[in-house]
Amino acid sequence: MRIQHLCLVLLAAACVPQPETRVDQRSADEKIAQRDNPAHLLAALGLPTRWLLSDVISTAEVGRFYKTSRVPYPDDFWPYDFGGIDANWNWKSRASPLQKYMAVFSPHNSAAAASWENRWHGLGLPNLAHWMGHCNGWVAAAISNDPLSGPINVKRTERGVASCTLGEIGCVHFEIGDINALEAEAYFDAPSVLIGARCDARSETITHASGGRIQRKNGCQGLNAGSLLVLLANMIKFQDRPIALDIQDIRATEEIWNQPVFGYTVYASRPLALSEASDLVWHGSNHYPWNESAQGFVFVNLGISYVNEVAPSTEVVDGMEAQKELRVAAVIELDADPSNPNAHIIGGEYVDAPSLRARRLDVPPFAWVPLGVASVDLPPSTTDNMSRNPYVKPRNVTSLIALAQGRVSEVEMDAVDEAVADSADTGDEPLDVEN
Repeated sequence: MRIQHLCLVLLAAACVPQPETRVDQRSADEKIAQRDNPAHLLAALGLPTRWLLSDVISTAEVGRFYKTSRVPYPDDFWPYDFGGIDANWNWKSRASPLQKYMAVFSPHNSAAAASWENRWHGLGLPNLAHWMGHCNGWVAAAISNDPLSGPINVKRTERGVASCTLGEIGCVHFEIGDINALEAEAYFDAPSVLIGARCDARSETITHASGGRIQRKNGCQGLNAGSLLVLLANMIKFQDRPIALDIQDIRATEEIWNQPVFGYTVYASRPLALSEASDLVWHGSNHYPWNESAQGFVFVNLGISYVNEVAPSTEVVDGMEAQKELRVAAVIELDADPSNPNAHIIGGEYVDAPSLRARRLDVPPFAWVPLGVASVDLPPSTTDNMSRNPYVKPRNVTSLIALAQGRVSEVEMDAVDEAVADSADTGDEPLDVEN
């Protein structure tokens, strides 16, 4: 069981461009479905895709650990059944992250913002499950932004928001956990690009063929194993960039567990004869019908390093302190013998390897990366649990991040949330919030 709870992934907003050809001008092999093609994700970032086996992985890399220079920060996923970002997580404080935000940016709409959070990101959501929360927002923010170095005190000014000293009128104290919560909300519906598909099925309903292969044809069988390997190498080894994966758990395959991935270890990489490859995929088989284009095979065993959830904190928590590992084993399919320097990866099949802690259902169904933060404000009338709280404006949260990272002492802004105040003013008195 992971540290506390979990979350709901935002798939509807995913944007997956459809390039007609691979970067190396080879047409995409049919065995890597278009939805699984890593070139779509990389192209959306303006990056090439390396498919050569010798580029992606080799026997010489066994034992190597590749990681990004910046590890995403750990955080809570602000679960709905705890109240979302309106949870008063810090017993020393009288206010939730949402209450503190509203006290600075739109105090007369505090009650409306809390009501929205409860209805769509809280206990008021119908059919609420324990794993639903803001993990997609946390993951997007953690991939996009550097971790915070400490708490800040903030107040409104005539020009925007600025650092202040507690005791000043209107000065509000934000802990690291408060701002992380607001980042998770602001990035909740961030634009993103995704490959793969959700499983959305309980493990007991997922059927396996007699040889062990998963028969369900949605995301339960995982993002194509060749696609996953190509994506990890291209993003982490070559581009030094983290990615997001749904870390599927065989005990609860219907749940979505988004995690920021920052590294991987090559535990095994060795060429396979056709008979070895077929026996690994389907025990007892001596032919390989799952990709008729495959002319060569490689066995790989990887350990994927990701950042796990932690409780909200008043202190800096390094991502390496919350590191966990997912082991996957797979037969990687090639368009030539692995000894051929021009062999390209064209697909793959996950395999069960209990001695290596790898199982076919413990694999990522989908991968994604954020493309920044939403630039358009949402109207207060937004009624959609796949959207961020409309009272939390990304531009305002961005200003808090800049202050918390020490990059500025004041952020000039336009009239802060006055449009919301005019259209949804509840007439409530502002909350008395300082810490």
